[in-house]
Amino acid sequence: MKIIRLKYIAIFDVASDGISITFPDIPECLSCAYSKRQSKKMAKDALELVLHEVKLSELPTNKYPIKRFTSRKLFVRTVVVKMYVKGDSLFSKKVREGEE
Repeated sequence: MKIIRLKYIAIFDVASDGISITFPDIPECLSCAYSKRQSKKMAKDALELVLHEVKLSELPTNKYPIKRFTSRKLFVRTVVVKMYVKGDSLFSKKVREGEE
C-alpha cells in the first residue's frame, strides 16, 4: 500500500472559550480545541477524516499561501497528514469502517 503526505494550511482562531480551527482550502473541514497543544492534534484528525475516501483526482488544491503567522488571537500553521492510497482513493487507518 502506498503512503502519501499531504499538506494544508490551518487557521487557528484563539478565543476565551477555546480555539476554532478552519482550513481555507477545505471549507468543510472544521474543528475546535481548548488548548494549542490539543488544537494541533484536532486539526490533524479533522483533516484525515475529511480526506478519507476522497479520490486522488478530487483532492482540494492548495490555493492558500503557506506562511506561518502568529498573534495573540490567531495563528496559521501547515498541517501534514499521511494517507494510504488504495486504488485511486485516500484512506486513513484512524477511521474505522462501520458494520452494516
